[in-house]
Amino acid sequence: MSGIIIDPYRFAAGYENTYSMEFDGIDEGMSVPSFTTSGNDLTISIWLKAANLSGGSPSSTAVFVWGDSSNFIYYNLNEVIYAKVNGNTSIIVANSGGVPQIFGTGNWHHLAITKTSSTLTWWIDGVSYSDLGASGTGSFTLDSIGADVGGTKYYLDGNLDEVAIWESDQSSNMATIYNSGVPADLASLSPLGWWRMGEKANFSTNWTLTDQGSGGNDATSVNMEEADRKEDVPT
Repeated sequence: MSGIIIDPYRFAAGYENTYSMEFDGIDEGMSVPSFTTSGNDLTISIWLKAANLSGGSPSSTAVFVWGDSSNFIYYNLNEVIYAKVNGNTSIIVANSGGVPQIFGTGNWHHLAITKTSSTLTWWIDGVSYSDLGASGTGSFTLDSIGADVGGTKYYLDGNLDEVAIWESDQSSNMATIYNSGVPADLASLSPLGWWRMGEKANFSTNWTLTDQGSGGNDATSVNMEEADRKEDVPT
């Protein structure tokens, strides 16, 4: 199909979650105009269906969100999930110490981090887990989703949906965000950035994802195709 593809839900009233974006683990990602959060408080929320990793670099690392070498969330071959905020690293190990396996299961999972001052908490499928590293303080810079599109070229193999970021600690609202495993309308929680990964989107050579948060930072696909928008969502 050629021409401009308009999301039929773009101008519809109400909230529906119909689409996710599928990343190939090779060269696909989303570029976001670089911005930095203000203050020490932070929440990042991601819905993911991710494959197991293969050996070698860069396929041994998969990026969920990336800003630069000091700001990112990714996982590696050993299913260690890393968050680096303002140069301070925090880790959690999936499928270890009570932390559920979330990669290569063929299922959707919810992953989030919340930070108040220097305290960082991991959230997996609505359950909180303590930080396993030094979380530090400071702001978070973001410029890509699903890949490090500008640097080492790490890419995600899998699907992402409903990616959101706040300049506040949303721990008290995590039950609402997780919503028993079904993405919820986040408008009332006023995220700074909210990329719905298919809704509020259009395709013309590249995908443009309208930022539904207050920041106005629309995302643009890199090396992605029209067919990368999938009717595959958490239910």
